[in-house]
This record gives sequence, C-alpha cells and structure tokens, in this order.
Amino acid sequence: MTENKSGLPMIKEGNKDLFDKLVALCNCSDYRCSKYKEFIRGYLEVNQLNIALSEMGLEEDLTDLIGYEISLECQVL
Repeated sequence: MTENKSGLPMIKEGNKDLFDKLVALCNCSDYRCSKYKEFIRGYLEVNQLNIALSEMGLEEDLTDLIGYEISLECQVL
C-alpha cells in the first residue's frame, strides 16, 4: 500500500491482488459480522425515529388540510 497526501493508506488500482485479498478478509472475518450487526442495530434505531417523525408530519399535514378545507367552505358561503 502507498500513502496519499493526507496520510491515509490507499490501494492503487494496479495492485488488484492486494485489494482482492483485503475484500476477502473483510468479508470472511469477525470484523464484518460485528460491523454488520452494528449497522442493523443502527438501522433499527433510525427506523423507529423515522416512523415517529413521519407520523408527526402526517398529523401536521392533516391539520393543515382540515384548515384549508374550512377556508374553502367559508369562501363558498
């Protein structure tokens, strides 16, 4: 591996064998399993937050819609 200007390690495109070994290591190791479990746990936590925010937004939209319908009724009368 070589280093780029920021000091982070990087793999050049010409060294495909090293890249393939790195991918195989990540896919077959306990590190992948622990990261996968961490991503699933994070996804489930964010999922609950998204549901709550969606429900709040839907309630607000319904309130706005009712107000708009009432204003239309007042204009007709």
